[in-house]
Amino acid sequence: MMKSLYLGYSLREVNDIKDKLDTLGIQYRQKVKGRDTGLFDGSNRGHYGSFGVNNDFETQYEIFVKNKDYDKAIYQIRKL
Repeated sequence: MMKSLYLGYSLREVNDIKDKLDTLGIQYRQKVKGRDTGLFDGSNRGHYGSFGVNNDFETQYEIFVKNKDYDKAIYQIRKL
């Protein structure tokens, strides 16, 4: 069973966490979600642009670790 260790929008934080987990030998999985399609999807974006869209929140990252590794992982990433 896996537990969510990080959920956020910072690629820099994600890379720092993954580097730390790799150093500790803790296996992880990553889930990446892009902006939902809709008014500003690929076909309409050319017509309407992306005015008002904050690009800092376009992609959401989530990192999961095994339940048995969660406490060790959370302790180590809080030291970052």
